Amino acid sequence: MGTDLTKGGATKVGAAALGHIYVASNTLDCSATNRSANDILEMINVPKGHMVFGVSVTVRQKESDAGGETLDVGTTTAPGTDVDGFCDAVDLNTLGPTQGGAIGVYQITTSARPLFFPVAGTIDIKAIVDLDNCIVDIFAVIADMNFVDVA
Repeated sequence: MGTDLTKGGATKVGAAALGHIYVASNTLDCSATNRSANDILEMINVPKGHMVFGVSVTVRQKESDAGGETLDVGTTTAPGTDVDGFCDAVDLNTLGPTQGGAIGVYQITTSARPLFFPVAGTIDIKAIVDLDNCIVDIFAVIADMNFVDVA
């Protein structure tokens, strides 16, 4: 299991969200806490019976100007273990919203479109290289599907 960074309000799900679509977000600040290559960081809790429709990553501060520093976004808990299922090879040296290094709105990968969580899980970031400077925001569009029986 990875490092849990979901504490402090990243889940943003309350009783009022039942049956609603909402955006959950969290920030990874590697300038405050360095991360090592292959670290798995739990960023957003996804409750049982919720569906993730899309994920976006925005780089607010570059890792460096050297190039080649990337991260993946996926899940390492149920319903699957596709560590780059939401976003593959986010370029940490390009400011703004990214899709595998290209500026633009991220479209969820084919393997995870959309992803239903029959049990609680997390959306995770995997550091591909050592990270010590970048600041990234991660956003997920999630729907509460608890009106569907997920026993």
